[in-house]
Amino acid sequence: TNGQTLTKGVRLGRGAPPLGPQGPTPSNSAASWEDWWPEKPMAWIVGFALLYFAAYWLSDFITDITKIIPDRVSLIYLPAFVRVVSVLVAGLAGLLGIFVGTLAVSLVYLGDPAHLALANASASAAGIGLSYWLLIKAMGRRSLPLNLPVLVLLTVLYSTFNAVIHGLVWDLIGMSDGLSTTDLTLMMIGDLAGVVLMYFVFRSAIRYVRRDKSPSESVR
Repeated sequence: TNGQTLTKGVRLGRGAPPLGPQGPTPSNSAASWEDWWPEKPMAWIVGFALLYFAAYWLSDFITDITKIIPDRVSLIYLPAFVRVVSVLVAGLAGLLGIFVGTLAVSLVYLGDPAHLALANASASAAGIGLSYWLLIKAMGRRSLPLNLPVLVLLTVLYSTFNAVIHGLVWDLIGMSDGLSTTDLTLMMIGDLAGVVLMYFVFRSAIRYVRRDKSPSESVR
């Protein structure tokens, strides 16, 4: 890839779906919530909540040997990719989808008490939300395009803030007695690894589909 495309024929530089009347165009004016609110927000919220839940289940199923702290810290965390893509594609609706999805994972899948589930969901949404907002400010845009450079920058910011915020929240609710700086660093690495792995899986899948379709298209 040359930084402008995810795969041949799939341009990331086109940007995410419009998040406001003018779409994701650069602007020096302050962004408002309308710039981050897509059409049919409920569909995006439910969709990303379900996608996050599915990604967590898949991560829990296939990355058992990479877990540092069961159900909390893993060296490969696949849902991190969903978090990053959600805000790039659906803005605030994607962020709410991550909150709802994390809440569902904590309550339904892990059986966490309500206060811990709310803390985890808030920390998850805050990490990616803060990273998205800071990158918008740094780039002087009203919203962010979905391209490879932005994906890389957002992933690095998110991985850092996510670990720090989780550490602070867990300490606040008295859960971080067994967590060290090393554990939080490994959480950051796990988020980075999850995004990178899912990016290459996604890119390879698109290339495979396009290659599989090309013979029939050439016959035409």
